[in-house]
Amino acid sequence: MKLRTVKSRSAERLRSRDISELAVMVRFGDVLVAVAAQRVSRIVMADEVVLDTQRATPSVVIGDAVFPAWDMGRLLGFSAPPVAWLIMTTTDEPGAPEIALGTGPCVAVAAHDTLSSLPAGVVTGPPASVLGVFPTDAALRERGIGHLGVRLDPMRLIGTSAIAAARRGER
Repeated sequence: MKLRTVKSRSAERLRSRDISELAVMVRFGDVLVAVAAQRVSRIVMADEVVLDTQRATPSVVIGDAVFPAWDMGRLLGFSAPPVAWLIMTTTDEPGAPEIALGTGPCVAVAAHDTLSSLPAGVVTGPPASVLGVFPTDAALRERGIGHLGVRLDPMRLIGTSAIAAARRGER
């Protein structure tokens, strides 16, 4: 067994964190993908979701709610089915519509280091959806995650026209 040292942060630094600095971090193999936590209202396990693929825009049913849904892993070129779903708003505006985003396992909700540019071709998907890369935390690397995480804007990954069509009910 390997013991890890614990770095404690000052209470002042912890109190100064704002939700806009936090990201929900999900894993696709050894790739860590971070999305803005301020837009995520729920994280739902895949076994709690019923897929509805009878519409042009697939949807998921969670309890009594139906959400237009996209599989982020598939959009990024991964083949594993979602193990979790993020329920998130499409904008930061009050009352913005919500969508469901299929992901790999959620491994953290945390801040990350400053973003750097991502070399072209590293991630499949529209280049505008990639906000940058950041070094991953040592504790996550010990769990098999690579040295760099990718910060994405899921709305840019899905595309404004697809989200607009889902809002209009063209599902």
